[in-house]
Amino acid sequence: MRSSAAPWIALLAGPIVFLVNLQANFTAVPWVCATGNYWLLHTIHTIGLALILGAGLVAHRVWQTSGGGASSEGADVKSRDHFLGLLGVMGAALSVALLLAQWYPEFVLGACQ
Repeated sequence: MRSSAAPWIALLAGPIVFLVNLQANFTAVPWVCATGNYWLLHTIHTIGLALILGAGLVAHRVWQTSGGGASSEGADVKSRDHFLGLLGVMGAALSVALLLAQWYPEFVLGACQ
């Protein structure tokens, strides 16, 4: 029996990890600028990216387990899981795009400019 929390985790994990990643980077910047250890910011982004991709895989598994493909319009648990899995995949994809957009300037400008 699959957990009933899996679709909700799949839906919320990607955006929550992105927001935690954003906060962790803002918190780390003063220390990075004071010490010159830029590796910390890249490590935070790498961990965040891995966690978001993991959340996307969970969402994809929920979506595939509940039928995959086109959406059904039933009013049952399987249809709900299908919808939440699909939204989770899209949310994880958007979170990855936002994380990469946030990470890119650190390569071009640096964190302390």
